[in-house]
Amino acid sequence: MQIYQDFSDEVPRFFADKYSRDASRYWDKFYCRNGSNFFKDRHYLEDEFPQLNEIADILLEVGCGAGNTLYPLLERRPGLKMYACDFSARAIELVKEHPEYDPAKITAFVADVTQDRPFDSYLSPGSVDLVTMIFVLSAVSPENLTKAVGNVSRVLKDGGLVLFRDYASGDLAQLRLAGEGKQRRVGDNCYVRGDGTLACYFDPDSLANIFAEHGM
Repeated sequence: MQIYQDFSDEVPRFFADKYSRDASRYWDKFYCRNGSNFFKDRHYLEDEFPQLNEIADILLEVGCGAGNTLYPLLERRPGLKMYACDFSARAIELVKEHPEYDPAKITAFVADVTQDRPFDSYLSPGSVDLVTMIFVLSAVSPENLTKAVGNVSRVLKDGGLVLFRDYASGDLAQLRLAGEGKQRRVGDNCYVRGDGTLACYFDPDSLANIFAEHGM
């Protein structure tokens, strides 16, 4: 579906840069406001991604939020060693406050996937069997997208997998944001919500090309 851009809805550059630069702060506020109850636990992922039943040892979840993917997976695969990161410090606090949190099984840490070598303190290059990115890249500004994917590629083993789910261009949520008649758009197919968090929408072919550029 084609979304026709109305340039009168574009956020001024100063504020667009601010939303990108301060993204972690807006998500901190989101999790302080909503706790761990806003998103439902994702018990459906093993049905959508049968590869989750086949991974060997080490999983990295990028953008773990409050653990709504992490803990359902741990319930089904208790032998996994899981690394979980988010750029919201409050989200990581919520992961560690969960009654099932076990530091022997889960290493949860604050990291911004758009920064230089964000995983180096915890993971060696080529050490991860599988990376999950569930509604994560939609929170990344378009100019940082390639760097984020490159950072994931760096820690993935040869033959490792990335399981990705996110918003597609033409999604009804995008139509609502584009049709509000307010200054919401911060870039092509990327908008700011009322709470300051970003919502970007992807063309599957363009996104596949970015992953392919990094050997995935």
